[in-house]
Amino acid sequence: VLSIISHFIDSKFSGIYNTGTGNVRTFEEMAKITSELYPNTEIQTIPFPEKLRKYYQENTKANISNLLEAGYQKSFIKLEMGLKKYYNQLEKC
Repeated sequence: VLSIISHFIDSKFSGIYNTGTGNVRTFEEMAKITSELYPNTEIQTIPFPEKLRKYYQENTKANISNLLEAGYQKSFIKLEMGLKKYYNQLEKC
């Protein structure tokens, strides 16, 4: 995010931009990656209520087309690496 802010400070563009990677990732993937970092973690899947399904977002994917059109070209950290870095920071506390 800081890299993106720096890009916009140095460019003529302004506005609101998505800052995700543009890749589809599920919440289950995030849970599995986290459970690898915390081996004693158990993932439990709870059936989602059918009446709420139309309100549920099963995965995330930021539309970064505007960001790319504004000239941002740096690559993003993969979810696995970001969670590992976050885990390492928490372990230092």
